[in-house]
Amino acid sequence: IHGAQPLQMEELSPGVYGWRGAEGLRPIAQSNQPDIPAIAELITEIHPKVYLGLRPAAEDTDAVAAADIHCIITVGSNPKPLHADVMIKRRVCIGDFDKAALLGHLPIVMDAIDEGLSEGGVLIHSEDEDDECAATAVAVGWLMARAGVSWTDAPLQVVRQRPSAVLNKNFEKQLRVWTTWKEFPGLPDWM
Repeated sequence: IHGAQPLQMEELSPGVYGWRGAEGLRPIAQSNQPDIPAIAELITEIHPKVYLGLRPAAEDTDAVAAADIHCIITVGSNPKPLHADVMIKRRVCIGDFDKAALLGHLPIVMDAIDEGLSEGGVLIHSEDEDDECAATAVAVGWLMARAGVSWTDAPLQVVRQRPSAVLNKNFEKQLRVWTTWKEFPGLPDWM
């Protein structure tokens, strides 16, 4: 951007996410954005064998092998195909995060997560250009519906492990309302 100040960086230890080619760096938080987490790890275990992360983690064959990941769920506004050597891959195209319906995507994704867990680990990741709210919503939905974690505890469990994984208002509302439906943890037939 014309006239913009260069982003100040500081060095970090290995394994902390910096954009491609800048691993080990993080932006120094700007004073006008104090609530935005400045560090995001490539991959974080949020529940046994369930990981939340960023696309470079899904493309990192060593990280995928080290975590014994057999299923990768790519979540984004318009996710690109992922070329990874895992048993199960699913892409979830959410669209506009502020308006999109989430719940209709969950049954197929949760089945894939369960299948992946039967073989090893699962990585749910966001795309580079998207924030983590949609991948977080999928993880929170799975925790509630399949792991039996309550609505009040599921988002907290995720953010405690991964502070950058925060739900947006749209996905938060949908997940909260979903827990009040008689079909929960399932969905109505019309969905």
